[in-house]
Amino acid sequence: MTIYQQAAHFLSPLFPDIPTNEARPFVTLTYAQSIDGKIAGSNGQQLILSGNGSMIMTHRLRTMHDGIMVGIGTILNDDPRLSVRLVDPSDPTPPRQPQPIILDTHLRFPLGAKLLHNFQSGAGKAPWIVTAAIDGHTSLPDLLSLLRRHHGIATLMIEGGARVIQACLGAVGHVDLLVVTVAPTIVGRDGVAATGEMAGETTPATAAPRFPRLDDVRYEQFGRDIVMAARPAWD
Repeated sequence: MTIYQQAAHFLSPLFPDIPTNEARPFVTLTYAQSIDGKIAGSNGQQLILSGNGSMIMTHRLRTMHDGIMVGIGTILNDDPRLSVRLVDPSDPTPPRQPQPIILDTHLRFPLGAKLLHNFQSGAGKAPWIVTAAIDGHTSLPDLLSLLRRHHGIATLMIEGGARVIQACLGAVGHVDLLVVTVAPTIVGRDGVAATGEMAGETTPATAAPRFPRLDDVRYEQFGRDIVMAARPAWD
């Protein structure tokens, strides 16, 4: 089995054939972290955590979504292309490219970003920039509803960013699938933690933070990395 076949075999059973939720997209939250839970270096410095095998898996995952969303911090720190490039060379079919969506409350998107060059060169789609409401905040439930109902995004891949990860996991019921790549690397205490000091959502009944449990947990080794996939559940 090739690494491309392995990625398809691991990911395909995780997705519904046709998303049935008309209120919001099927949401996959994904990120790579060190073995001590860090996703970036000091002050958000970019770290290359994923090896080639898990990167191929991530690119396969991108082809399975209508949209791919990141925060502006990821654009400024990592300058990603957010396109599908690592594909099976034996497959002549051009890969499906997801729609890039950028959370940018203060319009800091740089005109020299690789993502924009990707579009200008015909290698990807023009990014959608999501700005804030008048109070400076973006409502995740409202945004998901808008993407599903008015823009045809039935499946959405969210790549964190600590703030985006915390926003997704700190609110109840907005993530359907969690895919985490764990690299055999130790970053240390100065690195940026994936979940930081995430407070979680409180309920009147308990007045305590609620965090999801993880159901249907699956693991797969890609090169030196371990990839975990699970379904968050808050009930």
